[in-house]
Amino acid sequence: MKRKLIRQGGAGLTMYLPKKWVDEKNLSAGDEVEVDTYNENLIISTTGIKQKPKELILVIPNIRESAIRTLLANAYRAGFDKMNVTFDGKSELLRSVVEHNLLGFEVFEKGKNTFCVESVSEPNHDNAEVLIHRQLYMIEEILKNLGIQPISDDVQRVMKYDNFLKRCISKQIINPIEKQFLWQFLNSLTHTARMCLYITKDMTDHKTKIGPEFFELLKEVLALQQTLKQAYLKQDWTLLPSMHTEEQHIRIRATKFFANKPFMAHWILMLSRIVYLANSPLTGVLQMRLAKNDTLHK
Repeated sequence: MKRKLIRQGGAGLTMYLPKKWVDEKNLSAGDEVEVDTYNENLIISTTGIKQKPKELILVIPNIRESAIRTLLANAYRAGFDKMNVTFDGKSELLRSVVEHNLLGFEVFEKGKNTFCVESVSEPNHDNAEVLIHRQLYMIEEILKNLGIQPISDDVQRVMKYDNFLKRCISKQIINPIEKQFLWQFLNSLTHTARMCLYITKDMTDHKTKIGPEFFELLKEVLALQQTLKQAYLKQDWTLLPSMHTEEQHIRIRATKFFANKPFMAHWILMLSRIVYLANSPLTGVLQMRLAKNDTLHK
């Protein structure tokens, strides 16, 4: 939509904000908004302003835990603060899903088969950047412990933080300029953690003996993940191009080592590919942040 600029005393110019946007953001006269510039764009956001709680009605059948988790986690990620849920399954299952996946939310029983799932103690959203750092370190530890000791608790923590960080993006607490890339990057990190969990399950189910070749290649996958971590912590995308050659090297060696061990070949190839693919959205995040900083310092 277009808006005309109105002269407001001296050289000042004003414009009317769209009423629909103002109502959605629960704004009124005297409220402050954040104003930022990016290239030719003027960005107006409501970071720090208390918003009207977003509510959603969910009717959930008595289905598998994974389906219930998907429904609730996506409502949480989308930024809903309260879900009025009708659920004819066991309340313990609903509470377990919320406890393990929705940071800061709790379940309150309202009546027969009716529940309220709402925010009661969410972390300070200003800690979102700290949580991204924590994700990077936790995934590194998961890779170090793969095939050696249990990792399920750490993987669950990664998934829980992932949901919260995506919630921050939806609520525009994390910079909206890079949100499409950051969302993809967080996806890749979580996929890495979950793939490690699936590999652990496969190892157990097939009673597979892990040889030194597996751990040798796993160290190279870990090195890929450490490159991602360093690039993010240093905010330096130029560290990432080397991952293209390194991932190709892992593929060649995995094919050679595990010609007669398809399970191990599959695990290493899938894991290295998922870690490698994270370099693309991370490049986008870092380039956009760099461009923004350059614009601000001109």
